[in-house]
Amino acid sequence: MNRSKDFKHKFEQLIRSLDQFGHPIAFTYKNSSSFKTTFGGVVTLCEFDIGFSVEFLIPPEQEIKSIDQYVEVSFSTFKNIYSNGSFSEELIELPVSKCQAGRFNGEQSQTETFGITNKYTCPINFKTALQGSYTTQYAQMLQVQVRKCNQTNLTIKNKTLTCASAEEIDRILNHLTINILMTNQFIDVNEKYGNPIKTVLKQFFATAQSKLSLYYQLKLGQNFLIQSTSSLSNLLGQQNLTYYTITHDSMQIADSNLLGSYITCQILLDDIVTTTNMELYTLSDALSNVGGIIGIISIVVQVLVSKIQEQLYYQSLIKQQFQITSDLIVKQHINVKIGKTNLNDLEQPSMTGLKNHQKATKLDNLIRDLKN
Repeated sequence: MNRSKDFKHKFEQLIRSLDQFGHPIAFTYKNSSSFKTTFGGVVTLCEFDIGFSVEFLIPPEQEIKSIDQYVEVSFSTFKNIYSNGSFSEELIELPVSKCQAGRFNGEQSQTETFGITNKYTCPINFKTALQGSYTTQYAQMLQVQVRKCNQTNLTIKNKTLTCASAEEIDRILNHLTINILMTNQFIDVNEKYGNPIKTVLKQFFATAQSKLSLYYQLKLGQNFLIQSTSSLSNLLGQQNLTYYTITHDSMQIADSNLLGSYITCQILLDDIVTTTNMELYTLSDALSNVGGIIGIISIVVQVLVSKIQEQLYYQSLIKQQFQITSDLIVKQHINVKIGKTNLNDLEQPSMTGLKNHQKATKLDNLIRDLKN
């Protein structure tokens, strides 16, 4: 009995430790890797790309040295781990270089507008994962940080340069800006047959301030689109697509002497996941609105009898138009002798057939005139 209670207690502790954003569980949809859900809040960045640029917004009047002599910019993976009441963090700096053509999912017009290949720096072979947040047991995020020039790091980068003085750095900070470009995707509802997920570049812009440390938090959301493209039924031809959105979440200000950085931008996983269903109005929808199989039968019957109904309609119009004339003719012949009537009955069959043909021809001509 005690053994079963111990097992139950340990099992409940295990369940509680596997919180929503602490333990990654990945699923595939219909054995396809194109549509994945994540219970553990883990997102592997496959379609996401990022680049950054640090420059002077308005150059000061004094002579400006190389920007590397004032500040250094790093791009890192930042990890937080909470375990048994203790806290630890790990910062892994990722290699970067000048952005090459073809980045940002091959987008051309915007990359040319921003001058990606001339001014921006991108991570090399960028592939990482985001998980959790500051309130979970384990968190992993991206970080772009602007810090004061460090002579050791500057020497590794360029042995001929030396860091500027603290006074020069403070003077230049008020003119320093950072631009961060990231891929942001949205659903084009007007795209019926191609890929409805479109990619644009979203810009994040910040300025530095002397003696201040500015912290920005951005949220990267992984969202899903279930698209039904078949014109017959929504159950056929489904496509399951994944797209990413970036949003600005919060900002904090502190003393730069305490934190040792001027601008810090962290990109965390957004815990809000949006799933969108996009469906065409299909043939099955139309039939269900008109009664299913009964609607099919009624449509077929209407098509078959439409010509007959049209012919009968025009005949009724002709009958109504010539009813008065027929009544007058009957009154005019009411006193005619029976003998003359009998003579008419002796007409030959050939003459009767000829008159019937003439009547049918005349009826067709009348119907044609009514239509015109």
